[in-house]
Amino acid sequence: MGTRAYIAGIILFLAKFSILSGQNLVPNPGFEEYLENPDFSPSGINSAPAWFTLSGTPDFYHVEYPFPNAVPANFRGTQEPASGDGYAGIISFTGNHRELLGVELTRALEPEKVYQVSFKVSLSGRSKFATDDIGAVLLKGTRDSIMVKSMSVRNDEGNIIEDTIRWITISGKYLAEGGEQILGIGNFDSGDGKMIKADGDGWAYFFIDDVEVIEACPDFSLERKEVEKRLCEGTIIELQGIPDAESYNWVGRHTFRNLLARKAGEYTVNSYFDCSIVQTRFQVQYEPCDCTLNIPSIVNQINQLEILPAQNVISFEFYLVDTWGRPLYQINSNGEEDGFIPDVSAPYFWRARMTCIAENDQIIEQTKTGKMMVQN
Repeated sequence: MGTRAYIAGIILFLAKFSILSGQNLVPNPGFEEYLENPDFSPSGINSAPAWFTLSGTPDFYHVEYPFPNAVPANFRGTQEPASGDGYAGIISFTGNHRELLGVELTRALEPEKVYQVSFKVSLSGRSKFATDDIGAVLLKGTRDSIMVKSMSVRNDEGNIIEDTIRWITISGKYLAEGGEQILGIGNFDSGDGKMIKADGDGWAYFFIDDVEVIEACPDFSLERKEVEKRLCEGTIIELQGIPDAESYNWVGRHTFRNLLARKAGEYTVNSYFDCSIVQTRFQVQYEPCDCTLNIPSIVNQINQLEILPAQNVISFEFYLVDTWGRPLYQINSNGEEDGFIPDVSAPYFWRARMTCIAENDQIIEQTKTGKMMVQN
């Protein structure tokens, strides 16, 4: 084989590799393809080639369409596309109504591969409200059978999108379970909107463009951790992702750092650090909690005084006295100590005051007493 043919073969191989490794799995990602003879109904055009509705009546706009679905001026406002000739639009907030946009990827995601999910949004200038609740979810199943869950990738909490001129990119990484082939875009939460225009239309409406799902980080690292937690029945425990991560994904739940667990079960969070992922799996189990402290009945050089509060104890104060009631030693839940543990073998008495969380998050206070034997 000649040198020229050899070089051409290498170039072709690299080109194919580049296409495969960075291929966008979203068909019609910029809404360039459009319907030839759509029904311009009052509710707008609710589908586009490859795109469909998961909820409500999304709208599609194109330079080839007349008003009300024209570009740049249409019945929802005026905006140039982020690229190309078209874009979509959805209501992200208005009372209890949300519109969700869906598309079937060109192939299913592969298990334990990392994908970069991104899309661009711009708030309609006719919007009365703005919101931070906009994101994307990757789902298994067919378009007719899927159960919409919370977001896989979302706009940062508190980052209310008010810009009606520029396009804002929403982006994040996603560790695939495998088999996900439906991408949904919209507001999957129930948060509030912020009023920005008193005389605007009664919604927060986003234009959507340039949607991407591409494989990222082919050489990513994955560290797995197992953590056991105990939960008092009827109470709440806070679970946390790794601090200072780029983003978080509580599998099947949400994308904030922390999660409030109200019942026993398994909770998994992926903490993303660029191309490194720490996956923490929390095993939450119920334990009997009766607002008490585990205090040894015998204290000596081997079995030293160690106070173990039950899971639902918020704070405590522990006091040790002699048989005449004279205070000898005290310690609280912050580790602050006063006095000493006696070195004389004898019976002693203790009193503990505790503040605890009871069922339905009620705060209760209890005082308990007991006897302790010191042996030296």
